[in-house]
Amino acid sequence: MIDDYVKLTLRLDKAVIRQAKEYARKHNRSISKLVENYLRFITGPANREDVTDTPITNQLAGILKGKAELDSEHYAEYLIEKYK
Repeated sequence: MIDDYVKLTLRLDKAVIRQAKEYARKHNRSISKLVENYLRFITGPANREDVTDTPITNQLAGILKGKAELDSEHYAEYLIEKYK
């Protein structure tokens, strides 16, 4: 399995690298694994079962629980109230 891996050099913004290192540390993952998972994700749905949850997916998961009756009418009412 290790024979399938190849070294890759990337040039990235310093701030992005710093943030990625912090994220990887907090989630007990390597930068290499984060990049590999992202590349698996964007290269097609056949590989998506191998990809861990992304931060945005984790934030949105369950956001609509108990909101089964959402439709365009409810959304229009929401927008009217929001922008009064």
